[in-house]
Amino acid sequence: MDISAVEEILWFCLSASTITLVAQQLNSKPLVFGWSFYCLGLLLDIFDNFVGHTIIPVLVLDTSLKSIGFVLVCYGMLRLLSSKKVTIAKLNLEIASRKQLEEKLRHEAYHDPLTQLGNRKACFTQFSTLSEQYQWLYYFDLDNFKQANDTYGHHIGDEVLKKFALTLIEQFDKECVFRLGGDEFVAFSNLSPDECKELRALINPDLQQYQVDVSIGFAATDKYQEPDKILQMADNKMYKDKSRTSSRSRSAQAKPT
Repeated sequence: MDISAVEEILWFCLSASTITLVAQQLNSKPLVFGWSFYCLGLLLDIFDNFVGHTIIPVLVLDTSLKSIGFVLVCYGMLRLLSSKKVTIAKLNLEIASRKQLEEKLRHEAYHDPLTQLGNRKACFTQFSTLSEQYQWLYYFDLDNFKQANDTYGHHIGDEVLKKFALTLIEQFDKECVFRLGGDEFVAFSNLSPDECKELRALINPDLQQYQVDVSIGFAATDKYQEPDKILQMADNKMYKDKSRTSSRSRSAQAKPT
C-alpha cells in the first residue's frame, strides 16, 4: 500500500465521520448529498488502488464523484450562509422592534399620557438632579377644575389640562415640568417668586373662559432635603395662595354691579 492510498483512506475516514456526526443536525440536503458523493468518490479511489479500474470500470468515476461532491458542498454552504443572513436580518428586526417597545414602555412609565409631561415617578426620579440645577420648585393647582370638568364635560377638562401644560412648557423647560396627577403640576426654575408674579397673568386668560383659576406655591430647592419635604412646603404655600385666590373671588362677586 503506497502513501497515496493511506492518505485516501484517512480522508475517507474523516469525511465519513464528519457526515455521520453532523448529518442529523444539518437541514441542508445539498451539503449531505455533497459530502456523500465526495465520500463515495474517495471510496472508489481506495478500491482503485487495490483493484484497478481495468477490472471494475466504474472506479474511473472517483474523480467525477469527488468533483460533484465538492460542487454540491459549496452550493450547500452558500445556501446555508444565505439562510443565516435571512435569519440574522429577522433577528435584527426583532431586536429593533423590542428596543422600540422598551422605549415606548419606558416613555409611558415616566410620562403622563394626556399632557406628555413627565409624571410623578419621573419627577421623583429626577428631583435631586434638578434641585442642583434650579433654585426654586413651583407648585401649581387648578382651582375650580372639577366644577369646569363637570359643567363643560371631560373633553373640555382634558383641553384645559393640555392647554395649561403647554403654557407651563412655554414658560419653563419641558424637562423641568411635571404633572403630579389630577390638576396638580410642578416646575423647577431659577426665576424668583417675585419674577413669577407675572406668571399668573400669562396663565389665567386661557383658563378663565372656563372659570378656572390657578394657585401657585413655591419652595427653595435643596439637594440635601427630602423631595417629599420640599414638595410639602411648596404645597403649603400653594394652599395659602388658594385661600387668597378664593377671598379675591368672593370679594369680586360681592361687588355691586
